[in-house]
Amino acid sequence: MREAANMIRNEEGAVLMCGDLNVVYESPAMRELDFLTDLTRETGTKQTLMDLKFVKDVACDHILISDGIKWSNFEVHKELVSDHAAVSVSIEI
Repeated sequence: MREAANMIRNEEGAVLMCGDLNVVYESPAMRELDFLTDLTRETGTKQTLMDLKFVKDVACDHILISDGIKWSNFEVHKELVSDHAAVSVSIEI
């Protein structure tokens, strides 16, 4: 996470980072990205894995944005596409 954070920390424009980070927000590794807003956390999302793995309350897929990005319509989709749910958001820069 530190290497990813170092790559984007000083970007002058808007930053959007998303994907399966393999950790929940509470993980110490996520503190490296605290300069971004984690929409998975902001929306109170508790689960981004499908029930295929019988795991509950694991939100390891994240959408992180920098200041100045307006967002709406954050959604964790219920359709089966993989062992992870598809996560989407509408953004405006």
